[in-house]
Order: sequence, then structure tokens, then C-alpha cells
Amino acid sequence: MSFAEACGLDELEGDWSRVKTIIPYGFGADAHRTLKRIFQDFDIPFIVDRDETKWGMRYLGAEIVSPERLRHLPAHAKVVVTIAKRRFHEIQQVMKQYGLQEHVDYCHISQFAQEWYYKYRHEYCIFTLDMALTTACTLNCRHCNMYIPYHKKPFMLTLEEFKRNIDLLMERIDYVFTLGLLGGEALLNPELPGMLAYLQERYDSRIGQPSVITNAVRMPSKQLLEILKANNVNLVISDYSDAIHGRAHADELKAKADAMGLTCNIMRSRVWTDVGFPEHPWNLPEEKVREHMMQCDPGWRGLANGKLYFCNCAWSAEQAGLFKLREDDCLNLAVLPAREVSSKQQVLAYCRGILPDNYFSFCRVCGGCGEDNLNVVPAGVQV
Repeated sequence: MSFAEACGLDELEGDWSRVKTIIPYGFGADAHRTLKRIFQDFDIPFIVDRDETKWGMRYLGAEIVSPERLRHLPAHAKVVVTIAKRRFHEIQQVMKQYGLQEHVDYCHISQFAQEWYYKYRHEYCIFTLDMALTTACTLNCRHCNMYIPYHKKPFMLTLEEFKRNIDLLMERIDYVFTLGLLGGEALLNPELPGMLAYLQERYDSRIGQPSVITNAVRMPSKQLLEILKANNVNLVISDYSDAIHGRAHADELKAKADAMGLTCNIMRSRVWTDVGFPEHPWNLPEEKVREHMMQCDPGWRGLANGKLYFCNCAWSAEQAGLFKLREDDCLNLAVLPAREVSSKQQVLAYCRGILPDNYFSFCRVCGGCGEDNLNVVPAGVQV
């Protein structure tokens, strides 16, 4: 079996090698986080979105238009879906209405980012990667998937640790499409400006637009907002207003960001997926864990301690003392030779779910965010 077959990088069919024009479908937070490289490499005549309030708006010169434009695609154009994978089945039905076939005429951005660039640019790319800058937070959410209430002593990533982690990874991969910097509350890390400057100076051409996630409880200073803008950051506001009753300032922060030209998105959450752990762990039988793991939507690969984690939430669970990962659950980047194709293959394979024991041990107890877990809880409820 070839490397591409083993990693599921052989799904695109037809004339994808000739594609010069990409039509993004969906213009929300996921699009902002992932489209930087696509705009650099392809002609983007327009962006499709079902939300008619967005029609007529422009992003990097491309107009946002109705799905009706899918009836008349430009020659050698393909559609790349830039919404959360958990909603992909909805879009599949829309595409059928317009006579478009998955993997022939369109695919999800996560597949495109890894398969197309591997096949036709010979690049090894990670689609999405998260780094926790701190476990300190301005909230104490009961169902937090980073298990913040369980951290007895807050973790705070230093600038030197940040640099070491990023350098270890970037010596063993070609490109990261989206990098999320989160917490806890990421804005509480006093070394955030230095981290952003390091990314901009050293890896701007190899990492897509970084996102900093905040709950907007503590309003950042004008100086910090200017630093975010100067370093081409996408500020993502997780808004739990229904649960925390006026403590957050999501709309005020969004207005400030818009006024100064800082890319900013609000993600309003009334419910979260209930992953069960640690109050009600799933305890799946071993033979069912891999299927469950591969259904989990977010793809939250994590980078910490010089290692790549298949799930960033598992790093936090272990950090909080809730779970002990197996030694081979994580990929120790320092033992892989730098700038070698074999190392890039190992990193990409790991991100695609090729693990030593076929599954990530934390997935046995975590309900995940896939279609096999329909349990929800109110978002942002405080302990």
C-alpha cells in the first residue's frame, strides 16, 4: 500500500491537477482561518455562502454570492467547502442539487489542504493545529473541553517554550493551514506579543493566518489589539452570553476590532457537545475506538512539550491529572530527523490517524465531537 493510500490521500478524482480556480463554499470563522494559502495559490473569483446577509460583501477582493452561482462554474474550477466538518453532510445535499459530485467537483478544505498539496505540490501540510498558551482563564466552565476547572495550578507557556515547539514542528512539516492559539484565556499570557512576532517574522509564509481565541470577559487594551492586527491575527470570540449574563463584551470587542481593521469573528454558542469525560467517561470497547476516533470532527491536533498530540484536549486532560496517555500516543518531534521527507511523512501520517496502536487512548473515554455523539449541554455554564 502506498503512503497516499494508507493516509487517505487518494480520494480526489478527475482533473484536480489542472485546477486553477477555487470557489470557497462558506464564509465564517473556518474560512477566515484557512483561506490565506488558497488565495495565494489560486484564482478566487467569488465565495459562496447561504447567508444572504453576506451577499455583496467582499473578502480580499472576492465577492460573497448566492449558491446559485454554483450552476455556472468557471472552467477548471473546483469547490472547496470551508465550514466545520460536522456540517459537511448538509453541504453534500446542497451540492447534489447543483449536480456536483464529491471528490470530482468539490471536497472539504481539510482534504484539499492535505491531499492536493501532497499530490501536486509535493508538500506535507497539517490542516489544523492548536497550541494552549495557558490554562488560566477568566471563566470556569463546567463542561470545558480543555478541563480548565480541574487544573489546580495554571499552566503558562513561556516564549522560549513556544519557540522551541514551533521550531521542532516546522523543521518536520512544510505548511500549517490554520494555527489556533488558545487557553484558558489566551490573552492572559503576557508573552503573547512576542509569540505573534516570532510567527510573523519566521513563519509567515509557512503558517496560515493564526487565530487567537478569547471569551471577551476581559477587554484587551488598544495596544494589544494593534499588536494582533500588526501580526495578521484572526481574533475569534467565543460568546457564551446566555450562560454568563453580561460578563462578556463580545459585541463591543467586535466593534472595536472592525473599526481598526482587525479580522474578528464571533462564535455564539448556546450548546456544546457533551464529551462525557471525566464525569461520565464512555469506556468504549477496544474494537470500536478507532472508528469513533476517526469520526471526531474538529481535528484538534495539539503541539506541546515538543510533541504532537492527536487531540489537544487530551494534552490538557493529562496536564490536569485526569488521564494518563500511553507513551506512544504522541509523536516526539525531537527524535525525528529535521528536514527529512521521512519525518514529514510521519508527521502527516500521524495527523491523518496512522497511530502505533491504531487509536489514540484518550478516545476510549472521550465522547468526541463526531456524528456518533449527539449529546449536548448548555455552553458556558459556570462551576
